[in-house]
Amino acid sequence: MNPKQNALEIIQFGEPEWIMMGAPCHWIAYHGCNHEGYFGGGHHLPVGSSWTDIWGTVWRRKHEGVMGFPVGNPLAHIIEGLKTFNWPNPDDERLCSLIYDQAASWDREKIS
Repeated sequence: MNPKQNALEIIQFGEPEWIMMGAPCHWIAYHGCNHEGYFGGGHHLPVGSSWTDIWGTVWRRKHEGVMGFPVGNPLAHIIEGLKTFNWPNPDDERLCSLIYDQAASWDREKIS
């Protein structure tokens, strides 16, 4: 049974040969779905680093081994904030380029 057939058995409450830890595509994500910014940021930065994610939230990494904590909210004052909020551009190629790159690198023989 190949991985695709096994996944279908799970979805259809059949008899799979093995149980997966997550959905077959759980690692696919658009840029900015977590806490990274357009120009970096995230758990790999040194302690003390700060960055702004694509939604305008300011993050600061305070502890080793921990990804960071939000310390600035662009909508702290939601009524005024919504009027001036700088929404991420859905047409920005940086948002979905990660998904397209991952799809292009799939081993189609393995999943078909």
